[in-house]
Amino acid sequence: AKAIENANTNLDLSSKFYEAGTGTKLDQMLAKAELSKFQKNLIDNEAAFRNAELDLAEHLKLSLDKPLQIKNERIRVFKLVADDISMEDFLSTAFHDNPLILKSMALREAAIKEGLSKIGNVLPKLDIYADRSGNGNEFNNLFHTTTLAFNLNLLVGENLGLGNFSEIAKARVEIQRAKLALEQEQMRIEKELRKAYIRFQQAKSSIDAISKELEASEEALRLAKLRYKSGIEVFANLLEKETAYFTAQSKYIDSINSYNSSQAEIAYFMGKINFTDLLKQLEN
Repeated sequence: AKAIENANTNLDLSSKFYEAGTGTKLDQMLAKAELSKFQKNLIDNEAAFRNAELDLAEHLKLSLDKPLQIKNERIRVFKLVADDISMEDFLSTAFHDNPLILKSMALREAAIKEGLSKIGNVLPKLDIYADRSGNGNEFNNLFHTTTLAFNLNLLVGENLGLGNFSEIAKARVEIQRAKLALEQEQMRIEKELRKAYIRFQQAKSSIDAISKELEASEEALRLAKLRYKSGIEVFANLLEKETAYFTAQSKYIDSINSYNSSQAEIAYFMGKINFTDLLKQLEN
């Protein structure tokens, strides 16, 4: 929308210069072409905005024909995780709080307990019984006798216990499978977390670099406008500076979006994010 405003201003200015004899027909044609380009861009962006609005309404379970109002028109950085947190802290928190890892660990423990219970069914069971009694006429003159008995129970079962030992083998396989699943899940989470951390650091650095690029392009555009109005700048150069400025604006917005998204991704893998907390951050 801002680009269209500038394009309209350029078209009006180039038309006045052309009518006054200080401008060229080419400048006027270039201004019209630039205006048409930005008008098309506005239509494309309005369509993209409407599609995003529909997706958001679906997530929030709202009516799809109801327009959503944006509280903050200007995109900005919000904080979900600390900038100075280290990779070690990320991994430690993820392995401690990530629900996917906790679920895998619970499944492994369950498999181990089930396997041990099956193994225990065929292990020999030894019971010891002890009994002490007294014989005599008087309480203080008893002859004590002690009985000690052992009861060894070995469950053999049918086929000389081969069926039971087969269950033990299966239980051991399940235990190893559960351990392998946990290791694979931990490796997958660690890989995704490290990749998310790289994207987070990259996006954070991009914001600083692109903000400087935006400032430089804005100043270059300001000077180009002054020169064109003074008659010492060709119109094509002015359009080039405008394109660079709007491109830098778009890149800056994308870098903020990437930074915010990477924060949400890291917080998710750490098990420290939920829908309610995210909305609270956006409202602040």
